[in-house]
Amino acid sequence: MGESVEQSMEAWSFTSLYKYKGKNVELSQQQRREKFLEDQKQKRHEVTDSNRNLCEDFLSELHLQEEQMECDELEQPRKKIKYKLMQSEWFTDIPDDLEENWLAKLCPQGFRVLFIAQNNKTIVSTEGRIILNIQSNFPGGGGIESRGGITILDCIFNRSTKTIFVLDCLFWNSMSMLDSEASFRFFWLKTKFNESPSLLNYKKYNFSLLEVLPAHRSLIQDKMFTLLSVGEQKYPYDGVVFYHKESNYTFGYTPLVAWLASYMLPEKLHIDVSPENMFRRPKDYVCMETYLENLSKRKKLRYNSKQHKTNSQMETQ
Repeated sequence: MGESVEQSMEAWSFTSLYKYKGKNVELSQQQRREKFLEDQKQKRHEVTDSNRNLCEDFLSELHLQEEQMECDELEQPRKKIKYKLMQSEWFTDIPDDLEENWLAKLCPQGFRVLFIAQNNKTIVSTEGRIILNIQSNFPGGGGIESRGGITILDCIFNRSTKTIFVLDCLFWNSMSMLDSEASFRFFWLKTKFNESPSLLNYKKYNFSLLEVLPAHRSLIQDKMFTLLSVGEQKYPYDGVVFYHKESNYTFGYTPLVAWLASYMLPEKLHIDVSPENMFRRPKDYVCMETYLENLSKRKKLRYNSKQHKTNSQMETQ
């Protein structure tokens, strides 16, 4: 997901979100999914306490980021913001209960951002770097209809078309949604947007809530032959992100959220997609397994090259 397929595969946004194969080689993806779900059920209080601590750190970092926005960069260099979005894995192991217990969102091209409305300001941020400073009608956003509090949304930003697509919700009017199941978070978002159409009103940017579907193969196939419409613009889908209905919002990687690029759907779900989606497949693509192996090799080469360059610089000093 990026301004091009290759950019989307390598950029931080959906890169880190959709490129994790899992470091624990002893457990299959399905086994790790079952373990995550069991941990959520058996250790709910511990998970809630942990998320509460993460929330405090998260909000503290956002406050730091806001202070940095108001100071002179020449006098005080920005610090690296450490918060993380929820990051998923490639959908290498399709579960038997896909159509029963999973939800799907078809995603356009773009890169991951946080949409943060707080203290009558609204910023759009990626990797701790503010890229937009606007007003909004979300709680805390500074618009005419906005109220106090803080709203934080997980979004996709398409820079070329100036469109912000809402993917998920972390906070709404200071209420944490991190411990809520995905099915509830998406229902909440849809309800709030239906109640307040003014949330979509922007002068310079388009704003859209991505539709959530039951992860039925027939529904996904039908959608892949359409384009996403926002105003007068139409967008092709870059791929599909899958959420287990019971998954909480987790900072970092989770096997309960998974990604397939559009051209992988015939291979993994045995459904058809439009020729336009297949044209975007990399020329050297054979299958997902080979693609991920090659991707891992390229990342390792880049890392080794970077380390070599750093060591060379140190030796010359």
